[in-house]
Amino acid sequence: MIKKYNNTDIEKVSLHDCPLYGFVWDSNGITWQSELILFIDYIDEWICGIDRKYHFKIAPATLVFHDVTGFSYSGPPAQERFQCIINNPVISELKYQKQDKNEQLVDLDVDYYIWQILLFNIPGSETYSGFHFGGTGFSLLLHHELKYSEKQSLQIDIRDRMNYYYEDMKNEKA
Repeated sequence: MIKKYNNTDIEKVSLHDCPLYGFVWDSNGITWQSELILFIDYIDEWICGIDRKYHFKIAPATLVFHDVTGFSYSGPPAQERFQCIINNPVISELKYQKQDKNEQLVDLDVDYYIWQILLFNIPGSETYSGFHFGGTGFSLLLHHELKYSEKQSLQIDIRDRMNYYYEDMKNEKA
């Protein structure tokens, strides 16, 4: 892992326009803890070139939310007649709100947040799309150095993305 962000970095991290390639729910029935793991390309910087086209500094990354509760997902509205190819969802924004200690019913010994990850919708649709859940925090893991790119995404297989994450977790525990 090249770089790791967490709750203390929330103001530094923007997920706007980050492509989402997949997500995994990882729960442990013994400790009653669960994580929501999202595989994304993290766009660290937008650069306006002399050609007036945007270029990007980007890296494959994993976004992990810890001690997740009350998870819900609302997908984009189905296209009529099911004839459209589905593109990767793209994150519009990450919203969060620290829950008041008097209202907090889980993880009483740490701060607890209500999280919402909004995804860009199909053009013309006003339906909400994204994730909504509670949790104690997040980690954003960058698996490679930032790469200069003309595109907002990297061509990396989902299996490789998952392997980056699991290898980094194995190395972190070693």
